[in-house]
Amino acid sequence: MSAAACEPPCLSLDHVTVAYRGRIVLQDVTMSVPHGGQVAVVGPNGAGKSTLFKALVGLLPLREGRIELRDRDPRGAAEPIAYVPQREEIDWSFPVTVADVVMMGRYGRLGWLRRPQAADREVVTRCLEELSIDDLATRPVGELSGGQQQRVFLARALAQEPHVLLLDEPFTGVDVNAKEALLELLERLRRLGITVLVSTHDMQTASQRFAHVALLNGRLIAYGAPADVFTPPHISTAFGGHALFLDEMVVIDDCCHGEEPA
Repeated sequence: MSAAACEPPCLSLDHVTVAYRGRIVLQDVTMSVPHGGQVAVVGPNGAGKSTLFKALVGLLPLREGRIELRDRDPRGAAEPIAYVPQREEIDWSFPVTVADVVMMGRYGRLGWLRRPQAADREVVTRCLEELSIDDLATRPVGELSGGQQQRVFLARALAQEPHVLLLDEPFTGVDVNAKEALLELLERLRRLGITVLVSTHDMQTASQRFAHVALLNGRLIAYGAPADVFTPPHISTAFGGHALFLDEMVVIDDCCHGEEPA
């Protein structure tokens, strides 16, 4: 057996149950993500995808179960879990520049009372260049396009120098070029050994560009390779009567989905 096979997983969820406003939204989820793994978290609106991510970063408490990052509680781990929420959850009117937003990613390592050092500014510059937004550094973030704003928050997440990166619906509302640029970034992160979880409705992208898929709808319906997860029984369980199978393509009636509570 190889050393990699013996290595503990990067991220482990053990019978995780999360409630929101007194109602259980995600129930009894158990899964392990390997180091450097990239997982597409797929399911309809209201399935618990955002709830899962917020629980992973401590924004929602667990009702039951345990989450571990490299066999430790994520709250005390040296390598943080970085979270990029959906764009509509962010107040874009806040008067800060692009560089200010990205520097916020350093505060977890700095502490709020310490001033950024040269090394922190170097990290911010590198992240701005990585996302091709270094020319926007002095622009107010509220004046940017949607695709540019998304890259700013991705740069902020990378400035945390995370071991795990969570992206909540990053493909929604972006054009084909922006989507491809993001997928290319994910490939670079894979080569760097950063573990990534991406929530999405896009089963085609999940199937073609991710090695692992977690299919959710209030619980974990299936987890593994796309070919093993995206089977007609699993998809019907996740999407109900809103899934139509056409020669191995799946069409989802999005208008019938409910909103996710968290």
